Amino acid sequence: MTKQGLKRLVTLPSEIHASAIVNLLEDNGVKAMAVGGFTSGFKAEAPGFVDVMVLQSDWVAASGVLTGLDAADPLAGVVAGGIADQTEAMASAGVDGSVASERRQNLISAIIAGLMLLCLLTLLIGLLL
Repeated sequence: MTKQGLKRLVTLPSEIHASAIVNLLEDNGVKAMAVGGFTSGFKAEAPGFVDVMVLQSDWVAASGVLTGLDAADPLAGVVAGGIADQTEAMASAGVDGSVASERRQNLISAIIAGLMLLCLLTLLIGLLL
């Protein structure tokens, strides 16, 4: 699968999240790939975010797989925290820009909280050593 003819389905904060979504999509018959992960020890795309890409012809089916997740499924939280393809996803769902902006703000808040936790753990480990 090459980048040509692909469309971004969702952008997620890590390769682990993106891999889980790619596996879910492939389990449902939709070919997908993660773009923006590590390449030879350095980030190939914008740091901290990985795009899940699908064929343009499979985009609607892939969106259906993600929206069909049960709220109790851990992947539902991953998808909810991601940044969906704004143009088509918002138009097809009839969502206004304020919801997308709120999602982006929630994602930024989660990233900041994660970084703060990482700093705290690093400090704690440093004190223990």
